[in-house]
Amino acid sequence: MNKIPSAFHFKSIWLSNLLTVLIFLVAASVGQTQQTCTDLFNRERPINYGGFRAGFQHNNNYKVTVKDATPIKDQCGFATCTIQAWAGLLEQNYYAQNNKIIEISTRYLSLARWWSLTMERLMTDGPLSKTNFASNLFKSRDLILKFGLVPQSVLKPNVEFDAFGVSDRLVQQFENIVARYQTKIINEKDKDKQQKLFSEAEKIIEKMFEGLIGEFPEQFEFEGKLFTPKSFRETYFPQIAGTSTTISVDLDRKAKVVRVATDGGVDVLTAQIDVVEKKARELLDNGISFILGYDHQSSFADDRTGVLGIKIFDFVDSGRPLSRAERNAQGLGDEGHAVLVVGYDYDPVTNKVIKWKIKNSWGPNAGDGGYDHMYNDYFRAFSTSITFFTNPYVSAPSAVPLTVVDPQAVAKPELTGP
Repeated sequence: MNKIPSAFHFKSIWLSNLLTVLIFLVAASVGQTQQTCTDLFNRERPINYGGFRAGFQHNNNYKVTVKDATPIKDQCGFATCTIQAWAGLLEQNYYAQNNKIIEISTRYLSLARWWSLTMERLMTDGPLSKTNFASNLFKSRDLILKFGLVPQSVLKPNVEFDAFGVSDRLVQQFENIVARYQTKIINEKDKDKQQKLFSEAEKIIEKMFEGLIGEFPEQFEFEGKLFTPKSFRETYFPQIAGTSTTISVDLDRKAKVVRVATDGGVDVLTAQIDVVEKKARELLDNGISFILGYDHQSSFADDRTGVLGIKIFDFVDSGRPLSRAERNAQGLGDEGHAVLVVGYDYDPVTNKVIKWKIKNSWGPNAGDGGYDHMYNDYFRAFSTSITFFTNPYVSAPSAVPLTVVDPQAVAKPELTGP
């Protein structure tokens, strides 16, 4: 049986509606008061934390650029930025000197690195770690000297082995082969049987590589002549076997330039960031590109535009990037990366650098058509080294000597990132 609503019930509904209206009125009033406070503090907009600051206008203007027409590199699913950087620098120098592009197969170098890592793992007695393609500039240079170079047109793989996803699955298969055979080899006490197991594993690995690319190009024809990878390197890109200079950034802003070591064709120095920036400008002023090693801080990079900077973004003061000393003390160095620098822009009034033109190795669809625009505050905060070939136009800065046995143990970048 339905109950007839009482007068008290209707009154309650009326009071409830009145209260709702009053709440909306109060809320609107508070909103107006907040807006008034905003106006009083001259905040014409809310702070866009994580976004570009109001008034920031990026442009692609550069007053100084090198001769640049070589293709954008793409390391795809492998962390081979130092390999890509050396290949790009060699291509760039050859184009600048000969007005001709010869594209180096970085897939060949990636495969050489992959083969070397796989065989090293197979010969390891201890526990196995994950395959890490990342390497510093010294080791990548040694790889090129050992395996040579081949032109892009020579290597035509049967499988897109470096595609994202595919590369991960293939690497895992190689790791599984190595792990199984390594266990068998360790458990086998007989030396002859150990060698037989090693040879068996090596044949399986070779067969897999042949399935990916066919046979490694031990000899090939290019421009009507026969080459081996080493003779091709020696003919077209001899600079890699010559002397190069690496200047690493010293944390001490008052530090002198120190020659850490000269070994194996690499002159290694340390210098404070002002010296590094000055030398970088001098190289580009003379039409010479160079490799920049830096800590890639993705929090201060815009992937859509390829713009990297610090003051161009909104952030609370205490959320600003850590200094070099703070990052080192906390062990918070981000992912190391190596790229080519092919230009810079500066303020004609103050002569201060505004930004640097970066040629990346993440493919033509990344950033601004494969290029990035690194503003100078980012360059000064996160750069770790510059590397360039010895040339008659730009010399290494004067330095005091310091004896160090192994430059790889001292010089940045120890790159482990993308």
